Amino acid sequence: MPDCARTRTLAFSLASHLAVALALLFHTSAHAATADQAKKPKRAQEDGPTRRFSVGGDLGYGMGISAPAFGGDLSYRLTKQLVLNSSLTYASNSNLKTSSSPDSTFEVTKLAVSGLLGLINIRYYTGRSFYAAAGLGWRQYSGTLQGDQVSDPSNSLTITMTSQSVVAGLALGNLWTFNHGLYLGGEWLAAQFPLTSSYSSTTTTTGTLGSGQDIFEQIAQDTAAAVAKTTSVTFLTLKVGYSF
Repeated sequence: MPDCARTRTLAFSLASHLAVALALLFHTSAHAATADQAKKPKRAQEDGPTRRFSVGGDLGYGMGISAPAFGGDLSYRLTKQLVLNSSLTYASNSNLKTSSSPDSTFEVTKLAVSGLLGLINIRYYTGRSFYAAAGLGWRQYSGTLQGDQVSDPSNSLTITMTSQSVVAGLALGNLWTFNHGLYLGGEWLAAQFPLTSSYSSTTTTTGTLGSGQDIFEQIAQDTAAAVAKTTSVTFLTLKVGYSF
């Protein structure tokens, strides 16, 4: 009988320890599940588009006139992958190469061009930073062509040209946004393709000019027409701004 009592006591003790172990295991599993559930909404929030608006500045090179181009961006995040972006860019080059008119009547003494580009596009992010963008915009080039008569430099003319185009734009780039909202990146390549174009020119003269004036004016008009139809490219545009 004592052996039976001892056996029953040992069995009861083992059963009690097993029950405690199972209770602890169940409590640990329930706590882990609760912790995972608490983490999931937070992670989804971190991965989601928590910062909707962005504003920043740009600095690149090109825009069809081989000059520094600078401007600004304003963006609104539609989804995690899609961002609506608007930008305005300006470039100016007053040191373009000059030459003489075909008949050598006039010598070009100044050729300066400035450009203004406004775009609205959609950026599609394929990962956390890389994007491809496509959109529509408006582009204007304003130029000044000044020439002196070779035989008498006191006789001169100045032609003001304007070229305007509706353009389609494509771009590739990367943007990295930090936790505090600052973003840095680059638009490595951007191009604008004219869909429609128009141009105009105005001539101002000083002194008495000969028949070479007509040739010079025709050169200016042909240049304005060609600029309106050209594809402009911008390289290595650095971007910095803030998201909120």
